Amino acid sequence: FSFFILYICRKARPIMEDIYAQSNREIAAWLGSRLREYRKRMGLSRKLLSKKSGVSPFTIGAFERGDNPGLSLVSLLALLRALEQLDRITELLPELPVSPKELFEQEQNKRRR
Repeated sequence: FSFFILYICRKARPIMEDIYAQSNREIAAWLGSRLREYRKRMGLSRKLLSKKSGVSPFTIGAFERGDNPGLSLVSLLALLRALEQLDRITELLPELPVSPKELFEQEQNKRRR
């Protein structure tokens, strides 16, 4: 089971939920609130984050409030870069291990040599 703590906007208490039970809009709202936490922890205003990322303060505010679930991937990457979190993007889709089929084929090729 894939679980994470979901902070519902405007509620202080964390709620443990199955991520697959959440809508895409709810997950986007959670990401926006998490982005706000990172921005504030770094002592950045929306205006300063906007200057660093090239994303407008209005777009940042709407995403943080959960009003802009359609934030583009390019904008999200720019925000992550500005927050010095871009290196964590590899955690979204980590490199896959070699498949059993590939291992079998590699072993067969070794035997043929």
